[in-house]
Amino acid sequence: MLKFLQDVVIKLLQGVVKKLPRTEKNDEEKHEAKNSSTYVQTYSSGKTYNVVETSEVSTPTEETKQIVTSTKRRSIMPNKKIYDRKVYMLIDQSGSMVRRDPLFNNERRWKAIAEVIEGHVYNILNQEGMNGERICDEITVTFFSPNRSSTVIRPIQDDSQVPALFEENQPDSNTFLAPTFQQIVGQWFGTRMPNEGGFIIIYTDGELDDRDTFVNSIQETCGKLNSQDELKVVIIGFGSDVNRDPSFYLKLDANANTFTDKNSRPCNIVVFDLLNKMPNIIDLLNRQLEDPKAGLPGWGKEFSPELYD
Repeated sequence: MLKFLQDVVIKLLQGVVKKLPRTEKNDEEKHEAKNSSTYVQTYSSGKTYNVVETSEVSTPTEETKQIVTSTKRRSIMPNKKIYDRKVYMLIDQSGSMVRRDPLFNNERRWKAIAEVIEGHVYNILNQEGMNGERICDEITVTFFSPNRSSTVIRPIQDDSQVPALFEENQPDSNTFLAPTFQQIVGQWFGTRMPNEGGFIIIYTDGELDDRDTFVNSIQETCGKLNSQDELKVVIIGFGSDVNRDPSFYLKLDANANTFTDKNSRPCNIVVFDLLNKMPNIIDLLNRQLEDPKAGLPGWGKEFSPELYD
């Protein structure tokens, strides 16, 4: 900028510049620039962040690209523990997923959650740290429903792969989570690199048919961990059913069963929130990594006041 001003002054002194170029944009250009360069995103925490988008900016210089990238990274910077992890998504494929739900404007839950997950995949795969750290390069997606291990385990590297997955796998049967959860936990333990953490993100629309078995699986998993930061089981409830009574998941989030890791220390690996009340997916993954005592979502006190005493 300083060099530009110096050049202009020199040209004026030399009498070369007779008229400076127009700098004011018309109203249409201003509106387009506003829509394409910056948007404001507000989360349930009350914080507001300005996030710079680059997709609509024409022919940016390398310097501009570096500034934009740096700005995006500073806007919402999660804890460094969020990076270098294996990420798994377990999706409820039970028969209730075909229901039309008023929370989704009477859209079928299956279609609505597909769009949500597509956005979550995009955000997770594109999240970068200040030094270019990434959460992961691919996400392993699977489905749970019948009382057996999943037969569909698909690694995806881009959000554009999500719609086809939902087309190929339609809702059916009951809601048994434990077999698929145990399968994925075993895969994480068996394939991770030393010190490589994990996220298991579970999407469900309500009550499980194997609650006790699932709780036992969480406890057994904790007993194999060096610390509660190694693995986080993030449960996202969506739809009218779980919104009416999320107390089971809130209790898991509160570590009400006092699970411990292999070193006999408290091990709270469950993070729960409702889709229509949660912040963005990165904030949710970061919740207990940033603050292990972050606690339950504020809205939960209405359903389980005893957990908030």
